[in-house]
Amino acid sequence: MNYPSSTIFPLITLAFLVSLSLPWPATSASSPSSVHNFLHCLANKSAPLLESVYIPTNPSFNLVLQSLIRNRRFLTPQTPKPAAIVAPTIVSHVQATVVCARDNGVQIRIRSGGHDYEGLSYRSNVTFVILDMFNLRSIKVDVDKEVAYVQAGATLGELYYTIANASSVHAFPSGVCTGLGTGGHFSGGGYGTLMRKYGLSVDNILDAQVVDVNGNILNRFTMGEDLFWAIRGGGGASFAVIVAWKIKLVRVPEKVTVFSLPFSLEQGATDVAFKWQQVAPKLHEDLFIRLQPMVVNGTIIVNAIGFFLGESERLVPLLDQSFPELNLKKADCREIRWIDSILSAANFPPGTPPEALLNRTRGARDFSKNKSDYVKSVISKKGIETIWKLLIELANTTSATVIMQWNPYGGKMGEIPASSTPFPHRSGYLFLVQYIVSWAEGDINVTNRNIERVRYMHDQIAPFVSKDPREAFLNYRDNDIGSTASDKTNFKDAQVYGSKYFLDNFARLTRVKAKVDPHNFFKNEQTYSPSSVHNFLHCLANKSALLLKSVYTPINPSFNLVLRSLIRNRRFLTPQTPKPAVIVEPTSVSYVQVTVFCVRDNGVQIRIRSGGHDYEGLLYRSNVTFVILDMFNLRSIKVDVGKEVTHVQAGATLGELYYKIANASNVYAFPSGVCTGLGTGGHFSSGGYGTLMRKYGLSVDNILDAQVVDVNGNILTRATMGEDLFWAIRGGGGASFAVIVEWKIKLVRIPENVTVFDLPFSLEQGATDVAFKYRGIKTKPNKYHGIKTRPNMYHGIKTRPNRYHDIKTKPNRYHGIKTRPNRYHVIKTRPNMYHGIKTRPNKYHGIKTKPNRKMNYPSSTIFSLITLAFLVSLSLPWPATSASSPSSVYNFLHCLANKSAPLLKSVYTPTNPSFNLVLRSLIRNRRFLTPQTPKPAAIVAPTSVSHVQVTVVCARDNNVQIRIRSGGHDYEGLSYRSNVTFVILDMFNLRSIKVDVGKKVAYVQSGTTLGELYYKIANASNVHAFPSGVCTGVGTGGHFSGGGYGTLMRKYGLSVDNILDAQVVDVNGNILTCATMGEDLFWAIRGGGGASFAVIVEWKIKLVRIPEKVTVFDLPFSLEQGATDVAFKWQQVAPKLHEGLFIRLQPMVVNGTILVHVVGFFLGESERLVSLLDQSFPELNLKKADCNETSWIKSFLPPGTPPEALLNQTRGAQDFSKNKSDYVKSVISKEGIETIWKLLIELANTTSATVIMQWNPYGGKMGEIPASNTPFPHRSGYLFLVQYIVSWAEGDINVTNHNIERVRYMYERMAPFVSKDPREAFLNYRDIDIGSTASDKTNFRDAQVYGSKYFRNNFPRLTRVKAKVDPHNFFKNEQSIPPKFR
Repeated sequence: MNYPSSTIFPLITLAFLVSLSLPWPATSASSPSSVHNFLHCLANKSAPLLESVYIPTNPSFNLVLQSLIRNRRFLTPQTPKPAAIVAPTIVSHVQATVVCARDNGVQIRIRSGGHDYEGLSYRSNVTFVILDMFNLRSIKVDVDKEVAYVQAGATLGELYYTIANASSVHAFPSGVCTGLGTGGHFSGGGYGTLMRKYGLSVDNILDAQVVDVNGNILNRFTMGEDLFWAIRGGGGASFAVIVAWKIKLVRVPEKVTVFSLPFSLEQGATDVAFKWQQVAPKLHEDLFIRLQPMVVNGTIIVNAIGFFLGESERLVPLLDQSFPELNLKKADCREIRWIDSILSAANFPPGTPPEALLNRTRGARDFSKNKSDYVKSVISKKGIETIWKLLIELANTTSATVIMQWNPYGGKMGEIPASSTPFPHRSGYLFLVQYIVSWAEGDINVTNRNIERVRYMHDQIAPFVSKDPREAFLNYRDNDIGSTASDKTNFKDAQVYGSKYFLDNFARLTRVKAKVDPHNFFKNEQTYSPSSVHNFLHCLANKSALLLKSVYTPINPSFNLVLRSLIRNRRFLTPQTPKPAVIVEPTSVSYVQVTVFCVRDNGVQIRIRSGGHDYEGLLYRSNVTFVILDMFNLRSIKVDVGKEVTHVQAGATLGELYYKIANASNVYAFPSGVCTGLGTGGHFSSGGYGTLMRKYGLSVDNILDAQVVDVNGNILTRATMGEDLFWAIRGGGGASFAVIVEWKIKLVRIPENVTVFDLPFSLEQGATDVAFKYRGIKTKPNKYHGIKTRPNMYHGIKTRPNRYHDIKTKPNRYHGIKTRPNRYHVIKTRPNMYHGIKTRPNKYHGIKTKPNRKMNYPSSTIFSLITLAFLVSLSLPWPATSASSPSSVYNFLHCLANKSAPLLKSVYTPTNPSFNLVLRSLIRNRRFLTPQTPKPAAIVAPTSVSHVQVTVVCARDNNVQIRIRSGGHDYEGLSYRSNVTFVILDMFNLRSIKVDVGKKVAYVQSGTTLGELYYKIANASNVHAFPSGVCTGVGTGGHFSGGGYGTLMRKYGLSVDNILDAQVVDVNGNILTCATMGEDLFWAIRGGGGASFAVIVEWKIKLVRIPEKVTVFDLPFSLEQGATDVAFKWQQVAPKLHEGLFIRLQPMVVNGTILVHVVGFFLGESERLVSLLDQSFPELNLKKADCNETSWIKSFLPPGTPPEALLNQTRGAQDFSKNKSDYVKSVISKEGIETIWKLLIELANTTSATVIMQWNPYGGKMGEIPASNTPFPHRSGYLFLVQYIVSWAEGDINVTNHNIERVRYMYERMAPFVSKDPREAFLNYRDIDIGSTASDKTNFRDAQVYGSKYFRNNFPRLTRVKAKVDPHNFFKNEQSIPPKFR
């Protein structure tokens, strides 16, 4: 459309006229001056663009405005007009328009030619400009590659014409309204006659070019998969400006067949329509039959309009068999080219040449109102007749033409997952209904009457269509189903229409919106804004990344499990019960503070669940959007019999409290309820009565103090909250005032033995008399006397059974709880071991600058350090067996000061305020966080390689032992504890990562976590990865040097098999690489434990290729569901499966029985995986619905978690634990497996521990690499690796010793099933039980014991390498490699 252009001078002049004369709406989000500034900005950025700008005084303004308005309802004087229309001719014009509009507060509406039944692309109730894409219409077809590039302003007709000109056997699946623009049509879904064969337009888009809110040009790679997902069916105009699409062409035969058969009621229209519903979605995918009921001369005519990818000779027999009611004859068919079928479907007369598709004259035709519906169940004949009556009634009571279109689903549409694109209407749908009502008379009363009648008909059809919600199709916009204001998008309003267009995909769309357009620049009356829930989650992430591990959203596999776990009334377990948007399960008080603060500041309602009766479910349901603050994990109980008090957290149950009290004393109790599963938080705050009430009153009468978090996030006690609030929470319902975190309660005295009885009375036995007499007795027997409590309430059940059996990481309800030195101090700032750490900015910050990721603890100065060195030398209790002395530590510190004064800023001694913070930050096992655990004399945290050199030389020269901490699992704490005086060389500040995709390599320093490495690789390429572990908080230094295995091991081997070079600092302080260290040392550090030979500073690693999509699944099997059979078969097939498939078995004890999780990872798509496993492992019964196709980087994360979470790996102590490992070489019989199950259950029942095993398959690449290739020897001939994971929360030394003893017992009983002579173990899973040496010297004979188990025949070579590079055994620990000189 080459409209007359304007010139620069009159445009700028007219801009001022606009600013003075336009009738700007009172509610306008912008002003005359902002529009003037917008135009002025365009002039500054691109003078040529002004030739494509039209303002109301320009002669072409109305022509341009009206040219693409199809609905005459919006061509009235009352329709708001834009202040300007910008029609860019190149992409840079789009960039300039977006930036100028954004910077000047001007709303834009993007017009790129979709149906736009509600005119949202060209009208608004605030001042706005139109960004009209009609000039951007380039189309390039590449038949050889079967792709096309089409700009957003091109019409479907132009696209089809260009494809057909290039090839007679290629097409594109899209609509039949050929005047539509591709920009709007594709981004809303785009369906047509090829949908049952090839899906929608959005299913065939390979890439896109967009301009984002910042004016950047993005493609699929640079925009990321989230935004690319969103614009394919979510309405591109809510996120960015679609400039161009790269689409996949599909194959069609040279001849296709079309037909159109009309049926009147007398000719059986009702029977045809009834049968059509049943067969049309099930017909061959090459066949698309649309039904078009319409009112003609006061009666119903149903047109059956068909399109078939083939000739009529094949079509007619197909329909004779499946749909004889049509009575289709060959004479009814037309065999034509695909391009001609488009003309036919668009109602062009037969014989019309394809060039007609190039005619872009597409102005308004009629006044109209359109609606849509989805049908999931067959409508009865009676229902169809009701619909006919409604159509006729509508036609008779209006001046309108009334048509319905029924468009069949099935075929390819039923195979694509609902979450594959924002378009959710896939499997389970019979057909889509479109209501098309149009009229010619423009009188406003006529229009209002017609619209009212359309709405009436739509209401009447409700019984026949989808429900909860009543769904709709985005391409057929309908403001009646919900809308928001023009100038701002209310999230609650948006949820109404969003749930109808997108179902469960709406939530993800809002998250994408928040990420790419957080200030909601791109908006219209049916767009979506960043949700308040999203902002709440954003707030949580900013304040405490670790808390996110305890946050569950509806897409999290554990969400329903967590939600239902404490719902006692099944009335509220229905699909109709409102669900929370988020569940937060804090594990520390600081997390409660964060949650309260974030919900308050983001306008989200919170419901606090702490275990009262809650008969009405008020703690977990609401009619508005809400989150649950679930106190389940806060359940610490401390009984002080001497003071007759107990401190109990709100998530603890009455049963747990009673058990703890009874364990501490048999003459103390607490007056409370008899329903032992109730939580103390809710029960106490409402009163709390029970069998002791007549003696001691209610629970609230025996509360001495409380700890709460108020609305401002402050932690308050009785002293700081005041007596009024303390009075209110004891019986007034704490959840109305604050979050109850903990109670301090008064214990009461009871005799050692009490008496109970239970006497039943029927009416015949005088129940009425007894009841009458009962009311008059002063000492009334309590009605609960004698009630039998749940079996075994006090018999060894120390902890509530774990609810998270489907979580892959160690499930532990005490995860992350930190002890408080004084429980009633008013700590307003969140206690967090990473205070002062500058971590990488969270994904929600929007910060693009490179963050500083070093831990900047308060530094010391030279003077204070040297002074403290003397204090250390005088005061530390140096062990008698010490290999060093107070003076040697002083000399070490003095040496550091002399060699590198800046290094002293990274040195921490015990008197430094940050010492304990730094020490504890990377200790994962709370067994080694006790006062008895030996502490280092100093911690050195180098920030450069030269600092490592200095530390090694100074420690060596002053005979100070160092322990190197670089983030491996370190289950035995060998990197941070020793029985001699020692210092820690902590590598956490050395964490640089450089990825070179061109050379397929990366350089990663040893303090980097796996998560940080994976994030960097994924940011650089979506088809590269590195084979390593799934515990993303583990550091690369320790992990790689011990072997490093993960889900890619069967395809590419271990981490050590993919290391190309390394940089180390040897015992002499030299920096060495592979070339200078020699092959022996390079061999040794790749699987032999680097800390025995040198300090690993950096690795050069080889990146490996992966597909863009991988598939993961997690299938739980109980014993009743065949867990034993699955485990038996798994041993036989898992090591032999395709090398791209890794299936881990995870047996665990849940609720006293065995649950086996089958956790899979596949390098490919689910369709191939399901087929593969159907053949080789049918016992799994894996279905496509069980699979999640995702990117490699997201395979490490819970669904919905952004990759940025990998950058915030808070890695402090989680629980008390003991881990072990074994190797299995022969298939364990079913009887053997059942024995193992019994051992697991016995271990769980006789300890307070969570008990899990992991069985990790070998085979594939692992079987091809020789055992001597690296120190890691467990290669060919191994079926799987077993890891034993046993963890507990209670820190009592007797509990710990008991649990460890029971783990060892189980390990001994496992001996018949695992490797022998020696019984092998995995170095990354250090286990002191298999052998150790003294801290200060390594005895060769002792070392042989564990060395042969970790390294088998490679151990002798390791000792020879050790003798060569560290002959005096400077680098040592309790399981290090000793030097051997012969």
